[in-house]
Amino acid sequence: MVFLAWGGFFVYICSMTAKNLSYIKRTLEPALKRYLQLFPVVGLTGPRQSGKSTLLMHCLPDYRYVTFDDPQILAWLNQDPKQFMNQHANQIIFDEAQKAPEIFNYVKMAVDRNRSHQG
Repeated sequence: MVFLAWGGFFVYICSMTAKNLSYIKRTLEPALKRYLQLFPVVGLTGPRQSGKSTLLMHCLPDYRYVTFDDPQILAWLNQDPKQFMNQHANQIIFDEAQKAPEIFNYVKMAVDRNRSHQG
């Protein structure tokens, strides 16, 4: 699963590939870019190792990548969700969001506070 963020809105993703592999263009790229212009949050799901993270990092090089595989990231979210969300309010890709299900509620609240941002 993938979940993407920008301007207080988020993306989440679930797998990474080696940096030294060459990128394979995906037919999904135009749709992803179009949806980022229309919606505050875009979710991307698919099977493991299918290139979701690679697609997002390739198409969104200016977005920050945050993985919930990191126990320190999970601990920070759980200990101080308000500061975590303030620090991750713009152009964020959240990886492994299923490991932090509470993130979805915080993202919803961020979107509800400011519906003017897309992507």
